[in-house]
Amino acid sequence: MRHSGQRIAVFTVVLITAALAATVAFGQIPDSDGVIHACYHTGNGGIRVVNDDTECSSGESPLDWYQVGATGGQGPQGPAGPAGADGAQGAQGPQGPAGADGADGAQGPQGPAGVDGVDGADGAPGPQGPQGPQGPAGADGAAPGLASSTVGPLKIRKRAIVVERLDLPAGAYVLLAKVSLGQISPHSTRVVCGLRAGGRLDRASVVLAATGSASAQTADLMLSRVLAAPGAAQVSCRYYLSGRQRKPKVTAAYAEIAAIELRSLTVQ
Repeated sequence: MRHSGQRIAVFTVVLITAALAATVAFGQIPDSDGVIHACYHTGNGGIRVVNDDTECSSGESPLDWYQVGATGGQGPQGPAGPAGADGAQGAQGPQGPAGADGADGAQGPQGPAGVDGVDGADGAPGPQGPQGPQGPAGADGAAPGLASSTVGPLKIRKRAIVVERLDLPAGAYVLLAKVSLGQISPHSTRVVCGLRAGGRLDRASVVLAATGSASAQTADLMLSRVLAAPGAAQVSCRYYLSGRQRKPKVTAAYAEIAAIELRSLTVQ
């Protein structure tokens, strides 16, 4: 079996050589692309070189190979070589032209003040001038004020009740008011107090904490108003319940209203 294989290999080489020699006169081998075309006989293993794959018969398979293989990829860059020795120093070049003038520098700091000179002699007094016009009237003194207060305590309800009132004559006022609120309740309670005068109202809302003992907060109020006729300023308070909350025991004490009268008041 080994000798038979060797005979087939020798026969194949002879056939390829003969086919190459026979086809030199008929075409260009390899072709312009560097490809060698051949037909491989699937029955007897014979190979013949042809000009083109289309020359292979039905019992043959085309077989191509390149005369020169494809170009391989670029290899990695080699390591850098050692630095060369320094060359000899060249001759000195000619002197270059003079450069342009530089920009002016920043102004320096101011120098220290000089020593004061000697005072000159007083001149003769001039004649007395005429009396000037009378100046405008000075501002009024402290503005008068009014105040009222109630120590209490007063029981606050679900409906608003008046806890303090101050009667006022006609005029312009800045009104200040405060009231101390407290409760004994296992639930927190929201209390709203209002300061009303001349058709205007200022409100303050406080939440009294839910405790088993007294819980107190202060509601502060302020209002400015011009009363064209005598009137009054009053503070009223009420509480609000949420859900099925039981009625709390809310009280108001130390309610005060202070009114500062002004010469005029411009409301912007």
